[in-house]
Amino acid sequence: MKKGLVRKFPIIIIPFMAMNIIAFLSCSNQQKRMNSEDMVNAHTTNSDELEVPYVLAENYFVRNDFDETSLSTPKISSREEFDKIFGMATVMGDQGKPTPIDFTKQFAIAVISPADELAVKMKAVSLQKKEGHLLLRYKQDIGAKLSMKIQPFLLLVVDKKFDGQVAVEEEK
Repeated sequence: MKKGLVRKFPIIIIPFMAMNIIAFLSCSNQQKRMNSEDMVNAHTTNSDELEVPYVLAENYFVRNDFDETSLSTPKISSREEFDKIFGMATVMGDQGKPTPIDFTKQFAIAVISPADELAVKMKAVSLQKKEGHLLLRYKQDIGAKLSMKIQPFLLLVVDKKFDGQVAVEEEK
């Protein structure tokens, strides 16, 4: 009698253990999930600076007829204003479409460097909100000389719930 019970024991216990492991893992995964509001609150620092979430806009270019002196603020709030500065650089494939921007719910922040023959890569370091003002810190990595001129830029898309005056600061 004991021999039969010993043979059935692993068959009964293995599914029970598997169910417990699955239940345990699903509970621990639920604790790691946060909604966007929780994520924003998680980035609040002691000095009341709030890390603002953003999306890096891709597959755009600075128009050839753009006048650098016409950009009085890095914040772009309308499609008309945006289209005077940027054109769409669509390429083949799913990743080739320009990042969508809905100016009824979002605004853009643009940092545009002068056209140059150097390969310049611009990267956002942080976007913070403090006392109603946004501060974008960015970094430029300067590369090799090119055989053509390019107009480097950094373009971020931000939700309007983080609206405020925008200032930019280059980190060296």
